[in-house]
Amino acid sequence: MQYFASQQQTIIDLTHQIEIDMPVYPGDPPVKIRQIGSSDKYIVTTKIFLGSHSGTHIDTPRHFYKNGRDLSQIAMQRFIGSAIKLKLAKVGRELHFQAHQLDKLKLQAPSWLLIATGFDSLWREPRYFSDHPCLSIAAAQQLVDLGIGGIGIDCPSVDAPDGNYPVHRLLLSNDFLILENLTNLDKLPETLFNLIVLPLKLAAEAAPVRAVALI
Repeated sequence: MQYFASQQQTIIDLTHQIEIDMPVYPGDPPVKIRQIGSSDKYIVTTKIFLGSHSGTHIDTPRHFYKNGRDLSQIAMQRFIGSAIKLKLAKVGRELHFQAHQLDKLKLQAPSWLLIATGFDSLWREPRYFSDHPCLSIAAAQQLVDLGIGGIGIDCPSVDAPDGNYPVHRLLLSNDFLILENLTNLDKLPETLFNLIVLPLKLAAEAAPVRAVALI
């Protein structure tokens, strides 16, 4: 793992805000937030109801595999490391690596790859969940061969919305971590930077995260 922190670094928030009426994946529970408090003095507590895949979140192998590791079993070092952002070539809906991008990944060996599609600009539009791009199974296999270990994307899924989740199954079976619903990837350089992804401490297959880049 490569990680370099300094006071001169700029912090870029890669996280959608958790809020009432925010978009959620079709079939997932809606986010509900309500303030509750005391009747005799001003003490505010907020009641929150949300699914584990709400907003910007991380998937672990347990998401698809009964014996896969959940968040409580993932070493903390996996959530902090070096990252590279890339824009992949698109053929139809599918995203593919170009040869020079694979060479770059081999040379720099980041802990994380973040794939910028620009689809986060459609965050509140209905087609955000129906028309988004997806990683090709060939590209997913290339990531496995490189042994990077973590992938993120600025749309709702690395898989197409109408399939059997082949990319999830391939990556998670190889102990990958998957970040979905990232945002602001256009603000990142295509050089190494530091990524911090802090999920809630849950014994669960997934959780919302606060994802930030240090550049």
